[in-house]
Amino acid sequence: MHPIFEQALAPWTPPAPPVTLATGRVVVHTRQPNGSQLAIPTPGPYAMTPAEWAEYKGARDDTK
Repeated sequence: MHPIFEQALAPWTPPAPPVTLATGRVVVHTRQPNGSQLAIPTPGPYAMTPAEWAEYKGARDDTK
């Protein structure tokens, strides 16, 4: 079976929980139609500073 069909038929998993950064911004995760998750920092611009990105990656790595 083609991988795109396997992905479409895979069981649904809820999005990851929000991550609160030291700057006060909260990164929320939304499910996308293709099954992936999009991490959106709020409030403010979608772009994260290098420090925010490093903190977010560290927080996500701790949850695995």
